[in-house]
Amino acid sequence: MSSPGLKKTAKGILRDLKRSAGNDSKSGSSRREAERAPGQLFVYDKKFMFTELDKVAGFLGLENLPDTKKEKISEEWEAWLKTQEANVKNKRKLNILKTHAWQLGIKHKSRGFKYFIVGSFNTVGQKKRDILAHAVEKAYRDLGNNFDEGYVKYAVSGRDLQETDRQAGFQLGHGEYGAAASTITAARVQQRIENTDTSGAEFNKGDDVILKNITETYQQKADVKLDHKQIITSDGKLRKDYVMIISMHGVEENQRDARLIEGPAIDSIEQQAQDIIENPASTPLRDAIAKVFLDALTRKTRTKTKVIFTGNKPKSKIKDSAKARFPTTIPFKDTIPLATAKGVFSLATVKNIRKPKLSRKTKSQGSSTLPGEDSMAAINMINSKLPETLMKNMNSPALENQTGRFANSVKAIKMIQGKGKKWSTINYTYDKDPYQVFEMGQGDRRWATRARDPRQLIEKSVREIAVEHAMTRFKMQRI
Repeated sequence: MSSPGLKKTAKGILRDLKRSAGNDSKSGSSRREAERAPGQLFVYDKKFMFTELDKVAGFLGLENLPDTKKEKISEEWEAWLKTQEANVKNKRKLNILKTHAWQLGIKHKSRGFKYFIVGSFNTVGQKKRDILAHAVEKAYRDLGNNFDEGYVKYAVSGRDLQETDRQAGFQLGHGEYGAAASTITAARVQQRIENTDTSGAEFNKGDDVILKNITETYQQKADVKLDHKQIITSDGKLRKDYVMIISMHGVEENQRDARLIEGPAIDSIEQQAQDIIENPASTPLRDAIAKVFLDALTRKTRTKTKVIFTGNKPKSKIKDSAKARFPTTIPFKDTIPLATAKGVFSLATVKNIRKPKLSRKTKSQGSSTLPGEDSMAAINMINSKLPETLMKNMNSPALENQTGRFANSVKAIKMIQGKGKKWSTINYTYDKDPYQVFEMGQGDRRWATRARDPRQLIEKSVREIAVEHAMTRFKMQRI
């Protein structure tokens, strides 16, 4: 069962989630903190603006505006954005915003973005409906089209009309180039966990790992690095010097991110907290299988030698019971990697067992793989570290990390052992749709460059991981 301290902390996490939920009108909600924070940075992408204006035209049932009209709309929008810096009265915050804009300008230099300092999220949202809607309406009226201005505001603001399921227009968000509103929620949870002293009598050994895993799961799902000290104060409010970054999104993109990334990331926190409180007793499936296999693989060894187990302990049978919260059948599909020798030794520290030493020839070739060992252990090790290493290396002029989809799609498939003097080969793959457009020789010449080629990024990352384990001589092949 969960310890009393762990349950108490889980209940506190659920209170944090309840406090942070809700829209701009609810006091204490993360969205209110994010949208009302004074002094924010607005990232303007003119190419996106032009593309979305074509979608608005389709929504309205009109021809696309000519580029000259789009330029006029863009100029009017930029002219208003330039006036907003004067609304930031705090000089220290203004200097922080200017520095941040300069840093983003260097990071995204090739993308042609413009950066504007604005008073608040809500101000930009209001003017987006007024200025852009008016400019679009005027552009079409100049071309001889007449229609209701309210209809244009609906289209430009990204709201759905009841009589149509088409989606177009502009919505504002915080997540694309900075922290989303949900990040404030996660920061409050992380703060609670880090301030919890798990060394007391009311906690069990390992409770600190369970709590840490809650925020680590969020960071993985949301593709962010979380540091609550940089985001919120000791009482959970947004720091005055923290920079919220606004950008415009298409309706479909914004809703997809909320549905597939931001929502599931926050849900993972709630689910883990609920599991601690309501269903904490059963052994996780992977741990159960590991215990049983470890027992089978080390049974004879344990009768002759002393074994000190540092992770899972062997157990011939796992007998657990728990009440399900949902009366339904859930299809299960998972892969349990099996490995000999190396896999077993990674689960326990074994004394008085002689492992065959590397030959001089094997050492000189820079390989730590013992002859006859299963190379699956090396593949599993690489795959466990690959997404994080890829995200670290995804910097301009190479591919840049936005959602984590590319990094999480890359997988080392197998290692083909070299014969004689030939080096081993690691086969790998990634989502070719859409990322192969950047691959030299196979992709689109407009975007494919040596710097952007996914193979360069992947192979660099794999070799960084491998060198930490003395694996230095091997070839790589994309399949």
